[in-house]
Amino acid sequence: MAPQGQPLHARIFAQALVISCGCLATCASQAMERPPLSAACRAWDSHIAELISQHRLVHELDDDQNHEITRLFYQAESAC
Repeated sequence: MAPQGQPLHARIFAQALVISCGCLATCASQAMERPPLSAACRAWDSHIAELISQHRLVHELDDDQNHEITRLFYQAESAC
């Protein structure tokens, strides 16, 4: 039940604000524990390269598709 003089939407807004602040504090503490961006890029690079290699080994990609995917991979890698 809402206190006298305080509309329900104001209480909901206040509760949402408190929850948001809690989430931001939690996210900020987790962000401090993340590896540097360069490490994330290396992990991404390794993972995607392995996936491309697996698709190539089981012949799911023809030569043209493999070339295009590899080109896009190197383009994304250089941007990272």
